Amino acid sequence: MAKKVSKLVQVDIAGRTYSLSTTDDPEDLRLLADYVTTRILRIKRESGASPLDCATIAAMELAEDLNLLTARYEKLEAQLKRRATKAASGAKAQDKPQGKDAEGAQA
Repeated sequence: MAKKVSKLVQVDIAGRTYSLSTTDDPEDLRLLADYVTTRILRIKRESGASPLDCATIAAMELAEDLNLLTARYEKLEAQLKRRATKAASGAKAQDKPQGKDAEGAQA
């Protein structure tokens, strides 16, 4: 299997330039940087907090979003597993003959 090559990408986050490496599409990293910038600037507009405080608050908001989405994902995954198990159980029950007359019941 081919090893992914790491690329150095410069991104701007809230007016500061950072050099970050990625093995994915550099444009994805730029989009994430834009998303983080939008969060930081919104917080700055709403609160007037220092740049460090804005970045910290944005990090906490993003961590909360991740936590909520992870919990939602886990809940949906559990529901899907239950449904798959139920469907598999139903399919097995339909495959089994029902009583002594099951073979002769076909018309």
